[in-house]
Amino acid sequence: TPCINNPRLSTPSKDDTDADARGCSQRAPSPPRDPNAPQCAHEYGTTLKTCDGSNCSFYWVEIPSSGSSTMEAMLHHYFDAGAPSLARSTDKEIAGLRSFALVRHPVARFIGAYDRMVQYVTKVPHYGPECMAPELKEVMSLPEPDRFQSFVRLFLKMGPSVVDLYPCPANPCLLFGLLSQIWFLNNWKGPLDFIGHMETFHEDVTKLSSLLGVELRVPMKKRRKATTRPLPNGDISMKGDRLVAGNRAGMEMLHLHFQHDMAELGYGPLEGFGF
Repeated sequence: TPCINNPRLSTPSKDDTDADARGCSQRAPSPPRDPNAPQCAHEYGTTLKTCDGSNCSFYWVEIPSSGSSTMEAMLHHYFDAGAPSLARSTDKEIAGLRSFALVRHPVARFIGAYDRMVQYVTKVPHYGPECMAPELKEVMSLPEPDRFQSFVRLFLKMGPSVVDLYPCPANPCLLFGLLSQIWFLNNWKGPLDFIGHMETFHEDVTKLSSLLGVELRVPMKKRRKATTRPLPNGDISMKGDRLVAGNRAGMEMLHLHFQHDMAELGYGPLEGFGF
């Protein structure tokens, strides 16, 4: 069960406190079933070098399902391939590195990560049910919106241990996108110089460009017809909208679960919901 608890933020993530109640290690993630999976906790994050000077090293604290593909497309020219891995870094190794991250409304992000998981598990043959744990296989066999409601209950019951339910070697990190964003932020041992938000993406890319000292260009994405409809405090796909409409109880449970994350990251409830 992953458990990385860094007190840099005011309090640990809900996933960490849930995991702690289950007896997880406070030092490092303990291995899930698949031997490839332990690396997933440290799979996210990249060192950047934006110039040849001494003050041009940065660290991107990557958070899956929070604009990470777009961020990678913008930043990959500056990835420092020669930099050592900072997966288990020391204070000395991260000294002088300025770091940044991009976050998203926690509930909207969960729905996006859930939608991605369902697409992989139900529609991509080599990500299918043959290597799933029975609990997850049973939930994935249900139609929507029952599947979403059942998965939310399973997620809240298991906490971060939910990642153990998908030990498939083709994509052992698939379920890590469901974990708290604060869990990922606390995985970085250093201070955070900048946190941007998906909801103010273009404005925050401008601020990030200033921090990095380079001009970042937002890549153009091909949009399928009617793929998104923005909400006032987050972004949820059209399919996500249908999940929301058919699962008010599940949405309320998610708001309660991510209440701490919302407070830490500067979000309120999605429109029509409260705590």
